[in-house]
Amino acid sequence: MLRLFRRALWNPSVFRATAALRLFSAASPSEKFNQAVKDLNNVPEEPSNDVKLQLYALFKQATVGQCNVAKPDTFDFVGKAK
Repeated sequence: MLRLFRRALWNPSVFRATAALRLFSAASPSEKFNQAVKDLNNVPEEPSNDVKLQLYALFKQATVGQCNVAKPDTFDFVGKAK
């Protein structure tokens, strides 16, 4: 999971959106998270599908917690990507 987070952060479109968050280091984690969600909704260019899936995984991890769903089938490519 940490690898996905690092890759998402080094993506230029995601990096620009999260760079502003570093300025608000005194904010609580929940405030930072809510601000990050708002910033990602206002990204000037459309991120690639890989970046979207990585961000979705991080979002679900932050809001729901650990994955408790059974592993997807071999040919369920969308389910595997999630």
